Amino acid sequence: MALPVNGNVPRRGLRLTAVIAAALCVLAIAVGVIVFSYSDVRDTALTAGLSPRLARFYPLVFDAALIVACAAAVTLRGVLRGYAWLAVLVTLGAIGAADLVHVMSITVPKRPLEATIAIAPWVVLLAGLTLLDAMLRRTPGRKSQAAGHASANGGAPAVRSAESTAGLTAGDR
Repeated sequence: MALPVNGNVPRRGLRLTAVIAAALCVLAIAVGVIVFSYSDVRDTALTAGLSPRLARFYPLVFDAALIVACAAAVTLRGVLRGYAWLAVLVTLGAIGAADLVHVMSITVPKRPLEATIAIAPWVVLLAGLTLLDAMLRRTPGRKSQAAGHASANGGAPAVRSAESTAGLTAGDR
């Protein structure tokens, strides 16, 4: 491989080093957020009446959702990327709100807090599943239906065998 005249090869290595350093820093920040917010989110769940055994796992639901949303935000494109970033912001907002309620000793009415604690994991699961579905549908090497011809029943793209295309000229294929 010939070196470019403008000398961009050394910059490519520097850029890769910078991206790796930034990724490691973001990972360290994420670990810090997860560690520092754990007890506040757990205590908020305990205040809502969740059993101590279940409240221990409650913050992990949001941490897992945050990881899925972050992975989707950097892998998806277009509108789905916007949805992934929205999921990141909403998840961080929920974690931050639980931290704030606990740290500032804000008294939240019991019934709305119970309802929020009960419904939040289901909302997080729905967001996580839709993001995972979007990421799986856009994996490299997977052919989209638009690339092939759809069959008459709307199923998988129709595939032509070698025998059926043998009689066609090069212009017909």
